[in-house]
This record gives sequence, structure tokens and C-alpha cells, in this order.
Amino acid sequence: MDATDLKTGGVTLSESVSLVMMARDAAETLERCLQSVFDREVPLVQEAIIVPGGPSKDGTEELVEKLSKRWPLRFEPLPEDVRAAALEGDLLIDYSAVRNYGHSLASGSWHLWLDADDTVPSPRRVEEVLKLERQEEIPEGTKREGLQDFLSTLPPKISSLWCSYHYHIEPTTDRVLTSYTRERILRWQDGFRWVWPIHEQVSPVPPNRYSSDTRYDHPYFWIEHRPVKTETERLERNFRILERLKPLGQIRWRVAYYLADHYTWANSYEEAARWFDSAAALACNDEERYLTWHNAYRLAIRAGAHEHGITAALRAHAYKPAGIEALADLVCIFATMGNAPQAIHWYGLYREAEKGQDSLFAAEAKLLPHLAVAPMLGAMRRYEESAQACEAALRFEPRHPDAKRMLSLARRMDARLRAAKGAVELVQHAREIGDTEAALGIVAALPPAVREMSEVVAEKHRCDAAGEKTILVSDLRFTTKRPSWVP
Repeated sequence: MDATDLKTGGVTLSESVSLVMMARDAAETLERCLQSVFDREVPLVQEAIIVPGGPSKDGTEELVEKLSKRWPLRFEPLPEDVRAAALEGDLLIDYSAVRNYGHSLASGSWHLWLDADDTVPSPRRVEEVLKLERQEEIPEGTKREGLQDFLSTLPPKISSLWCSYHYHIEPTTDRVLTSYTRERILRWQDGFRWVWPIHEQVSPVPPNRYSSDTRYDHPYFWIEHRPVKTETERLERNFRILERLKPLGQIRWRVAYYLADHYTWANSYEEAARWFDSAAALACNDEERYLTWHNAYRLAIRAGAHEHGITAALRAHAYKPAGIEALADLVCIFATMGNAPQAIHWYGLYREAEKGQDSLFAAEAKLLPHLAVAPMLGAMRRYEESAQACEAALRFEPRHPDAKRMLSLARRMDARLRAAKGAVELVQHAREIGDTEAALGIVAALPPAVREMSEVVAEKHRCDAAGEKTILVSDLRFTTKRPSWVP
């Protein structure tokens, strides 16, 4: 398919986009996915290449043939050499081989990759989400701008477009539970290819990237994962493939790492620990060591071994001091153990490190530390900081009920604290100038909510021979009561 010529700044550019997808037994989700790409005012791509991830039993190939009459797409069977490398019977054991074959057939200069259970939200849905959750508007013109037009404006050094990937979405509320960013659109002629048989990744990791959901100078879109298969089914399938790789002598760091991860989720802690030890030994660089110990922390937490969790998180932190995942781990583990000074110490480092940093685990890492520390700050009567932590959490998940509740209470308690501090200053001033009546009046006028945060100590003195008594306010001080909302 010929690319459309576009002019930007007097330079003619050709930036066609191809969708490359692997599909197997995907009849239930495939049409929905393709519809989200093609049925829009400006389609995202100019062609779609679909390759099989093994034989389908639900009519996926027939569905592609039917849909090819509606959209510019085609189904390409695997040649014999790719089948021999990627399949063992009906079991797909090399995802990268299949993906690379699909990319070799695409004609676009940019390649978008999706799975059959992914969707790209419509401009209308994006607009609704931005208004509801981010209180933002899409600028005029951006709504109608096509992906092809946008890519033509990028400088040559930009080789990839990274998009938010909403991986876990609550079906009933559409609440995003897990989200991270990935390279989704790549200038493929820059030498990219897929590597690793499973849990595959693009190599080399794109050095220059443009995040697709940060500001106004590009189309707003992200990718949503809406599977029909359960997470358990996916994990069991991946585990079978990883087990198959063990006797083939393909145990490198990545395989050992994911074997440990799968044993962790299967609650086989001893086996998981053994594979984490292997992954640590096989790691070739600090990034791999960092990820290994970060996941070893998760194993320790699931097993209830908090001290081991602290050790793992500290080791991860040593390999990548600014890594937000390890810093988040340390905040959360110390908060879980009730060690407020340590949790707040690591939280301060985390807040500095998270500025402008992105991560595969960013959505969870950026939310949990704020929620863990907010009640601790509240218990220490640091209500303004507690409110700031809640506001930070809400930036990543605006509808989070606990964050909204704690923010409201922290703001209320902060206002009361400020009022109580003001009352103390006024009473102290009245005492200094000897105006006892004014001091007593201030105390009497304190609202109940503010009085709850203070304690009035009155002393009685006989002042004259006639026996008249004068009540002097000798002190107005803050109590150490825990607010009722602090667990």
C-alpha cells in the first residue's frame, strides 16, 4: 500500500502505518479490536497484517477473510520454517518468531502492534474520560488529526511512540486497576525486532520515545486490554511454555526471572526463591539485577516474610538508587510494619525520584506509596502533608474511594489544627497583656471541632481579701488524640 504524502514545514514526508497482529482462537474479540482501529473519522492505520499464533478452532481465519471485505487487512499463514521454529505441535513456544514474520510482511514505515483482545478507545470515549477524570479538554483539530499526520511531524530521531496500556480494567465500573506504558508504534526500518520466546520484548529498546498521553501537541489515545480469557488461563498457558523451555537449555536470565514470577503467583514459594537465585546469578547488568530483586520483594510479601522483603527492596535500591519501584516497595513495606519514620523517609526519596520518571510498573508504584503514607502523616498531625499525599494518589486514580475520603478528612483536620493554633496564639497574647477576660472568651468561643483538638487547663486563684475569685487560663495546649479516621 502506498504511503500518503504529507507536508510538514515545507518537507514532504511519507508516514504510512501498518497494524501487525498475532491471533489465535480470537473470533470473540478480533472484530472489536479491528473496529476500534478502522471505524473512526481518520483510521489509525492504512493496512493490517494478521498472522496465526497456531491453529484456531473457533473460525478466526474465516472471520479475517470476512472482515477483509470491510477493511484493508489480510491473513498470512506461517511458512514452514517459521512453523518449525515457533510451534511444537499445537503449542506456540516462540512468540517472537511469529511476530517478526508479521512485521516482515508489513509495508508501512511505522508499525503498530496490538493483540486481538486489545482496543483503542474512540475519540468520543477519550474526550469523556479526559473531562471526567482529568478535567481536560482536547483542543480543536486534535480530535480529527490522524495518527499518520501526527507521526509525520516527529523528528527523525524519534523512533517510537509509547502509549499507556490499561492492562487490568474492572468490567463493571471501567476503573483502571493496572496500567503501564509500552512501545506500541515503531519506525520498523530502524532495525527493531522481537526477542525472547515468551514475554517477548522489542530489541533494541527504543532510545528516543514520545509519550502519547502527556500534553496537547498530539492525538490523545491509549490502549485497553479487554480479554475474555481469565488471568489464570493466561498464566497457565505461559507456565506450560516456560516449563517446556527448561530442558531445551534456554535458561537465560529472562526465562529464570519469569519462572520465578510464575511460581510466585502459584504460591510455590520455595521453587520461586530457587529461580530468583538463578535469575540473580544469570543477570548480565544492573537493570536485570534490579528487576530480579524487585520481584523477589513481591515474593517475600506474598509469603509474609517482611524482613526478607526489606532485604530484597534494599538490594534492588542499591542497583538503581532512583528506581521508583524499589523506593515504592520500601515505603509500602515499612508502612505495613507500622514503622512511620522509615516509611516517611523513603517516601521523601520516592517523591523526588518519581518526577518525570516512567516505568513498566508505574501505575501501581505511583499510587500505593501515597496511600500508605497518608494516614501515617495524619496520625502525626501533619495534615497538610497527608492531604498532599492523597492528592498525589488521586492524580493517578481520580476515583479512588480511600484517597478521596482521606483527602476530605485531612483537609478538615488541617483547618481545625490551624484554627486551634490560632486560638493558642491569641490566648497567649491575651495572657501576656493581662487580659484574662479576653483569654477566657477566646476559649469559650472555640467551636467543638476545634476544642476537640485542644485541652484547656484552668487554675483558680484567690485574688483579694473579699474572697472574689478570678479564673486565669494558664495553658491551652494540643492533645495527642488520634483523629477518628486514622486506622
